[in-house]
This record gives sequence, structure tokens and C-alpha cells, in this order.
Amino acid sequence: MRKELSRYWGNETYPHREAVVYYNDEKEIFEVEFWDKKKLVETREMVTEGTAHSERYAEDCAENWCFGYIQ
Repeated sequence: MRKELSRYWGNETYPHREAVVYYNDEKEIFEVEFWDKKKLVETREMVTEGTAHSERYAEDCAENWCFGYIQ
């Protein structure tokens, strides 16, 4: 089961972007959904080479999407 933790919205350059940070209880990891124009673009698990990242890492990822650093 996933629990929503936070939401982020785009800026003037990317006004249609949104990101949602979740905690997945079953996998014990954070996930970030990338949305653009109300369409889900990607759900990204916050794991690199088997290492689960922190909530702060997931929040930074969400902000990076909303501000256009992630294409």
C-alpha cells in the first residue's frame, strides 16, 4: 500500500507539471510520480543499485521534475 506524503507543482516555465511523493509500505521505499498536463509520465522508485533513498531525496527529485531539471 502507498501513502501520499507530499505534492509539488511547477513554476512559470513548467506550469502543467506536478509531482507526488509516496511511501510504499510493501516495498519499504519512496516513490515519485511525475505528472504533466494531468497525465502520468512516470513513477520512479527512489532506489539506486539496491539502495533505498530517503524521503528528502524523493522530495528533491519531485522538485527537480517540477522545475524542469528532469526532462
